[in-house]
Amino acid sequence: MNPLLPLNRFVPDAEARCWNDGRMYLYGSLDIPGDDGYCSGCYRVFSSPDLICWKDHGVSFTTMEETAGDFYGIRLYAPDCIFKDGLYYLYFCLADGREAVATSPHPEGPFTNPVPVIGADGDGIDPAIFLDDDGQAYYYWGQHSLRGGRLKENMRELEPGSVNRALLTESEHGFHEGASLRKRN
Repeated sequence: MNPLLPLNRFVPDAEARCWNDGRMYLYGSLDIPGDDGYCSGCYRVFSSPDLICWKDHGVSFTTMEETAGDFYGIRLYAPDCIFKDGLYYLYFCLADGREAVATSPHPEGPFTNPVPVIGADGDGIDPAIFLDDDGQAYYYWGQHSLRGGRLKENMRELEPGSVNRALLTESEHGFHEGASLRKRN
């Protein structure tokens, strides 16, 4: 066993992103020792300059405070983060099936002002964001069936008519959950 993080930090559903500062940032849900439920009501961000030494930036977003608005008190599942036009967008899903996004000027947060992702909210889990070379952002999510569509410029709404609700399915492709998209070559 060669853990990246301290043994008291359990981060399932992790997504790694390397930003312009050269550090690798790790976003994921957070299991709390002694809590038998899936995940928790907060996220922590970790970063590393070398993939050996990791810094815990502390709580980056939580639904355990009233600042979470309509998401207050609901467990957070797998997140993803993307940088566009000077802001970091933390996309997350909740235990009740909702999809949302919060923003920060910093990759480690704190992420604030959470709002639903219009067109995906209430329809699944595990968001994955892909930002193409032309600046167009795409949103993918789902369990048993991978859904996807183009995000509007505001990064909070899917473009109507762009959503495909069966990109991959469990029965046909073995897709269960947890898409992670990257572009190669």
